[in-house]
Amino acid sequence: MAAQVIYLDVDDEITSAVTRIRQAPAGGVVIVVPYGSRLASSRINFRLLAREAAVLQRDLTIVTPDAGTRALAGSAGLVTHATVLEWEQLTAAGSVPEPRPGPGTPGPGAAPPMDAAATAPGLRPRGVRSGDPARGPSQVPPQDGAPPPMPPARPTPPETSRIAFSAASVPVVGPPRRLAFNRTRAIVAVVVLALIAAVAGYAATAILPSAEITIAPSAEAVGPLSLTVTADPSITIADPARSAVPAVRLSLPISVSATFQATGKLVTDVKATGSVRIDSYNTGSATTIPAGTLVKTSDGIDFLTNAAVTVDKATIVNPTKTVVPASASVGVTASASGAQANVAIAAIRILPAKYDSQIYNVTNPAPTAGGVHTESPQVQKSDVDAALATLRTRLTEAYAAKLADPASISAGTKLVAQTQKLGEATPTTDPNTVVNQTVATFDLGLGATATAIAVNPGPVTGLAESRLAASLPAGYDLVATSTRITVDPPAAIGEAVTFAVRARGERVREIDVEALRRQVLGKSIAAARTVLEPFGDVRITVWPDWVTSIPGSLAKVRLTVTQPASASPAPGGGSPAPSGSIPVASLAIQPSRSPSVAPVPSGSQK
Repeated sequence: MAAQVIYLDVDDEITSAVTRIRQAPAGGVVIVVPYGSRLASSRINFRLLAREAAVLQRDLTIVTPDAGTRALAGSAGLVTHATVLEWEQLTAAGSVPEPRPGPGTPGPGAAPPMDAAATAPGLRPRGVRSGDPARGPSQVPPQDGAPPPMPPARPTPPETSRIAFSAASVPVVGPPRRLAFNRTRAIVAVVVLALIAAVAGYAATAILPSAEITIAPSAEAVGPLSLTVTADPSITIADPARSAVPAVRLSLPISVSATFQATGKLVTDVKATGSVRIDSYNTGSATTIPAGTLVKTSDGIDFLTNAAVTVDKATIVNPTKTVVPASASVGVTASASGAQANVAIAAIRILPAKYDSQIYNVTNPAPTAGGVHTESPQVQKSDVDAALATLRTRLTEAYAAKLADPASISAGTKLVAQTQKLGEATPTTDPNTVVNQTVATFDLGLGATATAIAVNPGPVTGLAESRLAASLPAGYDLVATSTRITVDPPAAIGEAVTFAVRARGERVREIDVEALRRQVLGKSIAAARTVLEPFGDVRITVWPDWVTSIPGSLAKVRLTVTQPASASPAPGGGSPAPSGSIPVASLAIQPSRSPSVAPVPSGSQK
């Protein structure tokens, strides 16, 4: 499998390089590090990369033109190359480079090593100046007959599982320049190295390590708590002592009207008629064509003969022996009504297959005519009945809308369905005058006077929720949105209305996030989990993943509390109802439960 080549930017951190190694496909990974890369600011970065590659079982190679960076990577046991081309050439050759010895270390059985760029005795390698300490000793032209001078020997670097290039063995990339070392430059170099070390240390402390902790609180069911609330029209303020809330007595005129579509149709159908002539070349006998014989046009318009017709036998004229056909005419009627059967002269040409077309012919000497199909809208009795049913529903809806209008009742007040009394509904138009009208639409309306008792459900649910919260033990909180208030259909006693109310919800332990963060600082992951698990399900993620304890700095520990998992899902698998909601529609208008709205039969004035 081909190696994945990853090009880093100058500003890429160690975290970016680690992430891209993890995302690379299985196999080798080549990281190209540019001049001035932040990654090359510390040897620990390359050791982290080597460790990550070992964990992921990846062959990691570092390519960089910077000799110092190659030296850092080599000291971490990583394979290095100066250019991608060099790496590609070695890969294409199918060989893996062995650790290169220093300039003064000859290989076994080999001649003393010389700079690879030297091509003849007495010549310096390209890009190396005489006396440049970074590039080895000057090459002095040999004397006549004398062997070329050998560079001083250097110790061979230790073997590792990876190819480690020393700084001295890495070829110099870039324009050559002579370094003039003096005291001032030495001081500057020391200061620069100190700054680099400080920056690397700060980066390490700012990035490594970190911990992400998530707690999903464990919810416990609370309740149900039962109580009875009375809605009384005789009081104007709530009475918590006897669980009573005020009610409102209402009396309002209601009317609705609408335009409805007529679904009936007045259909007029007439079939086209005409006549056809049948020619017979049968010289042997006469032929009888029965009534109802199907004849048709070439495009499939069917006609039936109106009566039976007999066609005499054809005659032969001598001496030419010419056959003169016999003919007979009969009326025809189209099989289907409509203007499409009004066909032109000679359009009818086809007899049934049993009449040989070589002997018998049929045609219409004149066009057929009279075919008509018309449809007109017409109001049916069922249209009026449906309109009245719709108006009764809309009358009830208008009643609900009227009660919800702030101008009609107090804000938030809702109708108690069992107390509604909608008066006798009266049509605005006699339904009998509408039936059978040949119109596409018709108007109809209903009117009535409504009375009811309305109650504000807020105090009812608020009372139940407050009592549920008061029942919690110390150290627990009620889970937001977990409260479910169930209100049974009201029972009306005179003008007093009572509601059976049940309240339930879920509780969780109180969690002080900052206090918990401080408690787990510096603890092992197992010890931190022991501290946190009483509060719910705990998930701890550390980076790097080989870290075995929580960092000792608050800045590196993040603790998040998620929404608790419901301990008792709502029936049917739905989410719990929001706090203060009333699942049953006991405080809303229910059109199907309006016995006082009597059906209005078609034709009635009431």
